Amino acid sequence: MNFLEKQNFRRKVLDTLKLSGTNHIGCFRINLHNSPEHENKKFEVYQELLRLGHEIIIEAEFKNKGRADILDLDGTIIEILHSETEKELKEKIKKYPSFLTILKIKV
Repeated sequence: MNFLEKQNFRRKVLDTLKLSGTNHIGCFRINLHNSPEHENKKFEVYQELLRLGHEIIIEAEFKNKGRADILDLDGTIIEILHSETEKELKEKIKKYPSFLTILKIKV
């Protein structure tokens, strides 16, 4: 994918997000409803992705009310599973744009 194609794809990803003051590229957000273990793993993944030069949004909110733990603008949603069941994750994934790849990390 060349630079222009990559930028256009990232724009497509960004267009799926809710327009609000909550979706910030590169900022870490804590969800107080998550366990400390969940948040620690999310922070660990966040740090590694930033180190590798990825553009990411934490707790990304989609227009259709879905919320992803980590959204990599290159097209991957990363879900951290700690207390969430596979069934709950399957329901959550239904709200995500179908062209995005889902990666789950169990804690």
